[in-house]
Amino acid sequence: MIDPKLLRGDLTDLQQQLATRGYTLDMAFWQNIENERKSLQVKTEELQSRRNAGAKQVGALKKSGEDASELLAEMQSVSGEIKTAEDELRTLQERISQAAMQIPNIPAADVPVGTSEDDNVEVRKWGTPRAWCMKAAARCWASTSASSRCVLSPKAAASPWPKASTPPPCASPARSSASRPSPAASATAAGASPTPACPSSPKATTPA
Repeated sequence: MIDPKLLRGDLTDLQQQLATRGYTLDMAFWQNIENERKSLQVKTEELQSRRNAGAKQVGALKKSGEDASELLAEMQSVSGEIKTAEDELRTLQERISQAAMQIPNIPAADVPVGTSEDDNVEVRKWGTPRAWCMKAAARCWASTSASSRCVLSPKAAASPWPKASTPPPCASPARSSASRPSPAASATAAGASPTPACPSSPKATTPA
């Protein structure tokens, strides 16, 4: 949830920051509801101050032996006004909180502006991308250490491998750090057969 304090000041900068996330801030709504909140806040505080001052006057009148019934009746009326103002302020603050929850957080200053993953900026790369080949029964991957394993689909893992067959073939990864190539392109770049075989006795694991 966005900090409500940001919605009580100058909304121009906030509107521009949220626009980088594709969100349009309704400035008129927030300006009007903030003015309403301030007005209720001031009214409530003034009534509370009036009640406190009246309580001191009542105490002084009683101490001097004077009649304080008229002032007490006035303070009771003020207490009712305070309760009404506090209820209105509480309801308004709940509206503000609900509306603020619909606003996304402000992006960090170093986050690139974009509308999809194509606008992402690569910060660093570690290791060599794996080449994947998807098969109906299983998918295999070959690591850079030349060790391989096959991860079976739930349906394939429930059935044993046919006696006269081997696990589905998979492509070896390309030794490249520039981008993620297709399996066929990886095999060609590495000078290997497009479909090297997986181990003859794979330890199948069922993905979660």
